[in-house]
Amino acid sequence: MINIYTVKWGTKYGAEHVNKIFVQCKKQTSKEFKFFCLTEDSANLIDDIEVIPFPDNNYYEKWWNKLYLFDKNVVTHAGEKLFLDLDVYLQHSIDPIIDHEPK
Repeated sequence: MINIYTVKWGTKYGAEHVNKIFVQCKKQTSKEFKFFCLTEDSANLIDDIEVIPFPDNNYYEKWWNKLYLFDKNVVTHAGEKLFLDLDVYLQHSIDPIIDHEPK
């Protein structure tokens, strides 16, 4: 199983963008996965998306919130991880990415 993450902060991208990536992942992989969204606003996200709130003392803005993906106090899940930006569109299977074994 793989953990797939997105980060949504502010109003540039809404819940519909996160939901779209989640649905695309379900369509474009045969692998088992958990889907997470780091955000300060979880309104209207699909129920199967697990929300990771930003820390209360969040001082990052915009894309800098992606740094929380490397903070073991925020992202505590073990195992392989895949990050997808909210502006990507998955046209084909992502199984080769998930199966890739870095050397």
